[in-house]
Amino acid sequence: MDANQQQPTPAPEYDQQLIRLCDVPHRVRWLPQRRNGKKLSISTVFRWATRGVQGRKLQTVRFGGAMCTCESWLWEFASATSGSASPGHLQGPAERTMAQRRRSVQLAKATLDKAGI
Repeated sequence: MDANQQQPTPAPEYDQQLIRLCDVPHRVRWLPQRRNGKKLSISTVFRWATRGVQGRKLQTVRFGGAMCTCESWLWEFASATSGSASPGHLQGPAERTMAQRRRSVQLAKATLDKAGI
């Protein structure tokens, strides 16, 4: 496949309905509410689809002039960006070990020294 060609997006399961991105906060009930009890912002859903999170984008398909997704793609995105593949287990990013932190500090110091800072 040519580097300029985009890989085709896999189709959602036939029993799933396409959901316009602007309708995701209202139609997908399992998405958590924000801390203040408000629903997820539409701009957040569009950001997931266009810029992504942690290098991963929400799968979408343009249908009838609207960007759409489905619940299975939302779940895959949530699992991929949380570092968990099991539905009941969402977790944050893994913490670095002390050795990893020391190496990072040493590398940063060496880089600064090399730059004369």
